[in-house]
Amino acid sequence: MEYNYHGIILRQRKIGETDRLYTLYTLEAGKFVVVGKGVRRMTSKNAPHLEDFMLSHIAIVRGRGPGAIKSAVAEYDFCALRTHVDALQCAYRTRNLFDRLIDDSEHDQKIFLLYLTYLRLLDHYAFSGGERETMTLLTESFLVKLYQLLGYHFAFGRCALCVRVFVTTDRIFFSAASGGLLCASCTRSVGDAVMLSQNAVKILRLIPQYSLKNLVKIRAANTDIQMLRSCNTHIAGWIMR
Repeated sequence: MEYNYHGIILRQRKIGETDRLYTLYTLEAGKFVVVGKGVRRMTSKNAPHLEDFMLSHIAIVRGRGPGAIKSAVAEYDFCALRTHVDALQCAYRTRNLFDRLIDDSEHDQKIFLLYLTYLRLLDHYAFSGGERETMTLLTESFLVKLYQLLGYHFAFGRCALCVRVFVTTDRIFFSAASGGLLCASCTRSVGDAVMLSQNAVKILRLIPQYSLKNLVKIRAANTDIQMLRSCNTHIAGWIMR
């Protein structure tokens, strides 16, 4: 039978002499793998519509096995993103984490739309010559929102262990295993935690409240953005432990 999907191309790898195996994240059915037969031939009509990060309308014939692509038409090619070094690095970072965090056939419209919004904004900033820091802030904000949609909610208001409200002179840490932010005293009893600046904490508190489009307007120092990156890497490692 033939099925139609709106899918983002997450990754691809060569199989056989002329085929490729594609990992898609679709609006209709979540993440799954499908075969593109003959797409490595120079005459393939589908191959140009199946590049990494493209949003494509894909017709798939299913029988036994993973199914085969019958036709593909790109709806959004993200050309600027795919030719901009900084944007591409951000896209690969999120793609690699996204692919590992999302289970096969895990269908969630909110996650699909969040990921699509992220790619569109990243493509926009790549096209308009946006700064690397802006793209990195967008990327880390996306990951925090993704964790929340996957059901991982952390305490950003006060210490997750002693429940003390932070003051401006506090040294603040984050531990996914402990459930969120920690004061310096509670951190001593935790084996794995990352330190955050006061400004990085402020950004973490803003991320759930605002859209990605508005979050990139925040003026943040590169050191604070890198702390957010370390925090997200820490969370991902804890989830995939």
